[in-house]
Amino acid sequence: IRSPTSPVVMEDSEDDVAITGASCAFRNARCPLTGNELHELQEPVEDLQEIVYEGVAIRGFIKRKFPFGKGAVPCPQSGTSHLVCLDDLRPCLRERKRPKLAEPQENTPCTTLCVVSHQPDVDVIDLSSNEDE
Repeated sequence: IRSPTSPVVMEDSEDDVAITGASCAFRNARCPLTGNELHELQEPVEDLQEIVYEGVAIRGFIKRKFPFGKGAVPCPQSGTSHLVCLDDLRPCLRERKRPKLAEPQENTPCTTLCVVSHQPDVDVIDLSSNEDE
């Protein structure tokens, strides 16, 4: 039986991730406009359906369609059908931590260090080759 405070990561068929825990639940793992992960957002805002966006990006998205901001646009998040308008946006004050990776099993030898990053200039360092041999 899982504790109600332990985090759960659920995946759907479109590779979107819902991250849940005792005090927060996110319907999206990335801003649907910028592609940035939620913990990377500079000014996170959410709509009435709790989809989280980069504030500048969603406001610009709405104002491109409605220059005076007095209209609603279809939500850019895949799998949704609601409308979003400027008046519905509010700051997202929920904690947006990066999900932790699973801890290695006890007594399991670790020979390779893998750096997981979305940055193209990050390398994978292989510790399995021993230059002293």
